[in-house]
Amino acid sequence: MRFSIKVRPRLQHKFPGYECDGATPMKVKTTETLVECRKMCKRLQGCFAIQYNNKKRCRIYDKQPTRLVESNQGTTCEIAAQNCDTSSELSLLAINKKTPGADDNIIVG
Repeated sequence: MRFSIKVRPRLQHKFPGYECDGATPMKVKTTETLVECRKMCKRLQGCFAIQYNNKKRCRIYDKQPTRLVESNQGTTCEIAAQNCDTSSELSLLAINKKTPGADDNIIVG
């Protein structure tokens, strides 16, 4: 019997209405759908996050974004889980905290 384990990260953390910030995209392409953008991320080694907007722009990040910036509803930031330890994963407790002095930023890590 054969078994396989998937070790590639999945884009588990989805933030519609927010842009990824604090990291430089390794690739920027035009794709027809968000699903195509996700598939491109899965094909690339080292994809940590994607950002897709209503202008069909797909940005792929090879580093974890450090914060989220509020944007229009046509934009979404999706971040892959990198660790099985829920206490360290993206500092999820910090996601609901606003950055001091800025009403449109959310701290991610």
